[in-house]
Amino acid sequence: MIKRVLSNVWILLVCAVVVIVVVRGRSGLNGTWIKQSGDRTIPDEITIKVTRNQFKERWFDGAGVSTITVLCDGAEHSWSSADVVKITYRAVLKGNTFLITKRMRSPLGETAYTERWAVNENSHTLVVTGLGPETVFERRPLLASLFSGTP
Repeated sequence: MIKRVLSNVWILLVCAVVVIVVVRGRSGLNGTWIKQSGDRTIPDEITIKVTRNQFKERWFDGAGVSTITVLCDGAEHSWSSADVVKITYRAVLKGNTFLITKRMRSPLGETAYTERWAVNENSHTLVVTGLGPETVFERRPLLASLFSGTP
């Protein structure tokens, strides 16, 4: 009887340690975020998934779910290219902050801007700053996912 109780306690402790390691290893940017205020061009609800060298953003649009995946290695990558206009980006992850600089080159010149996606210390607020007005998101409540879908 005592062996069984000790065995169950041991299993619970191992599970708790695994959960703590997984949660602590995740970026504070990961999760679903609900827009509270700011830029109307940014979707009202986004889901972010961060890995070691990628930042993935998903959202609902008129045609379904859209996704953008950005490489976060600090190198220059192509964003889009037209006949004479070329747009590139450079992105890095620093803790709970994602920085992306987009650069547009054309025969008329070159322009660049940087967006900053940062989670505050308590991990409940995401603030996006850059080209448009400051946009504030709050983390979607955990139990909300039981009652509706996420992008």
